Amino acid sequence: MRYQLLGPVTATGPQGPVPVAGPKRRAVLAALLLNANRVVSERQLSNLVWGNDPPASVRGQIQVHVSELRKLVGRDTILRQAPGYLIVVRPGELDLHAFDEAVARARDELEAGRAESAAERLRAVLDTWRGPALGGVTEPLRALEGPALNERRLSALEDFFDARLAAGRHVHTVGELRQAVGRHPFRERLQAQLMLALHRCGRTPEALQVYADTRARLASEVGIEPGRSLRETHLLLLRDTTEGAAADAVGRAPVADVPIAGVPVLDVPVADVPVVDVPGPEVPAGAPAAVREGRRALAEQALVPRQLPSDPPLFVGRIEQLERLDALLAPETPETPEAPGTPGAPLATTVVAAIGGGPGVGKTALAVRWAHRVRDRFPDGQLYVPLRRRGPDGTALDPAEAAAEVLEAFGVPAPRVPAAAAPRFGLYRRVLAGRRVLIVLDDAHSAEQVRPLLPGVPGCLVVVTSRTRLDGLVAAEGAWPVTVDLLSADDTREFLARRLGAARVAAEPEAADQLGALCARLPLALAIVAARAAAHPHFPLGALAEELRDACGDLDALDSGDPATDLRAAFTRSYRSLGPRAARLYRLLGLHPGPEVTARVAAGLLGEPVRRARPLLAELSRAHLLTEDAPGRYRRHDLLHAHALELTSAHDTEADRRAALQRLLAHPPHTAHRAGRPFPALGPAPAEPGHPALPAPRRPPPVPR
Repeated sequence: MRYQLLGPVTATGPQGPVPVAGPKRRAVLAALLLNANRVVSERQLSNLVWGNDPPASVRGQIQVHVSELRKLVGRDTILRQAPGYLIVVRPGELDLHAFDEAVARARDELEAGRAESAAERLRAVLDTWRGPALGGVTEPLRALEGPALNERRLSALEDFFDARLAAGRHVHTVGELRQAVGRHPFRERLQAQLMLALHRCGRTPEALQVYADTRARLASEVGIEPGRSLRETHLLLLRDTTEGAAADAVGRAPVADVPIAGVPVLDVPVADVPVVDVPGPEVPAGAPAAVREGRRALAEQALVPRQLPSDPPLFVGRIEQLERLDALLAPETPETPEAPGTPGAPLATTVVAAIGGGPGVGKTALAVRWAHRVRDRFPDGQLYVPLRRRGPDGTALDPAEAAAEVLEAFGVPAPRVPAAAAPRFGLYRRVLAGRRVLIVLDDAHSAEQVRPLLPGVPGCLVVVTSRTRLDGLVAAEGAWPVTVDLLSADDTREFLARRLGAARVAAEPEAADQLGALCARLPLALAIVAARAAAHPHFPLGALAEELRDACGDLDALDSGDPATDLRAAFTRSYRSLGPRAARLYRLLGLHPGPEVTARVAAGLLGEPVRRARPLLAELSRAHLLTEDAPGRYRRHDLLHAHALELTSAHDTEADRRAALQRLLAHPPHTAHRAGRPFPALGPAPAEPGHPALPAPRRPPPVPR
């Protein structure tokens, strides 16, 4: 069951929504859920549901409502325990519990300095609220419990704004903060956050006006002065000791907006900072030389964004790929004859590296590791721009939005960013012109998404990662392709040794190798298994390998419990990029027991000519869901095979799957016997006479196609 209190009170069972009729019955359910796994006395239920004026038959009415709720959620879920009732709620079933856990994790991340991650987590969990808490219940319960729940939401919202400001997202936070303070004008923490956001955008006069308005409102409507925190924020702005004024927490550079006595606040970079083609006021000509020099130094410091994520501390292998990337950059010498992309060539144009590979293979880790190796070659800034939004859908970011983030990083105020895409990209290129900047564009959806973000001027390096092979970028823009595959056996052992300790791996070398093989030597899967092993240092590696082997390829055995490292979700995002016909082929390939696939196998599964199967195999190869080791011969690792089997079991009819198997078995060179693997049976029931046995279905993936 799933229970929802953050909005209208509802319950959802395996078959869909459960009808909880009437405000009183919903109030009884909500009162029990607010005290989940604890006994709620009949007196408490009476007070919560009916308030101070319960009916004479209140005990009988409670019994009726509880009886009806038991029919909906299960007799073993709501238990009679003197002096009242208890509802059994398991982890993950109540949205309020999930909210509290996510907020606690986000606060830990913020305290640890991971502001971007904390902001994303808080944004996601705040989006789970579907309206005011406890909707549809009786007024007494809503009056007693609603304010406390809504206060938890407001506190989380304030934490979200703290995280956004710490991550340097002040420009795009101002609008949301204005809406929030409009709805909650007496929340002084929100007012202080708005003041900081405005100040960091170079709008200090507006920030000071927020304080003046708040102070006047408090005096006229409440009769008090602002609290200590708001007063201190006001003084900090006046003295300009805000810790974000020169550089933000993760390297996003705000505008040079430091107030100096007698000098107006600049809302754009000073004119003599090179190449920022944005108009704006300058320091007055009569200002002292020391003031002008100080302002210039602050502006130059502010205009060097350093956004790279931390260098992966446990990175292993990828020697060949790193050497190929190193070949893109020339030594800093005046040599000129070689073409770009060869060792010794000068960086005389925009250089583009396209790192491709399957889901979970470590593309971003490679890009970030190499970016840290060469960042000193790009003194004017290092930018990191995720091109896919966080969350289960993982939708592609519009390139115009990505350009706005880069402009923000270089201190261009939001009002100066053109609304239309073409002039925005023009400003983007003008800001980058003349600079040596490293730009990492992570998780690109397509070449079309990347092209507008190529600077087109000498001196810049763009590193693109994508789960799709960007052939168009290689062909038209001369991108340098770098493919990331599964780890080698030696690198897999080193991967585990770095996470679990060399001694532990050396003590059970065969078990370590088995873990690597069962994880298909895929870095994301290995990291999940290593995290479990590290959390249980006394568990033998052999026992963990046995668990995975017993799971028979079920991806649930590799569930980390964290959406950011969800292996199934990573595979599903790549699957969703496919066209309908290629997606069908991917699913049906789950029925094929062998690791190798040819056009004849694909044609047999689809029931189509070979010539129509080849383009679909090519599409799967471009999405890195198949690897073409030799012309016309493709392979996939066992975890992708398990994912495809889940999908076909969930979304193709049994008749379609049986027909596909019959067509596959009609091709003698590709029978299960020649593949060296039997077809797994369809659970306990034997296959019908004359029909091939179907592979056992797995749990359906979270997002059907």
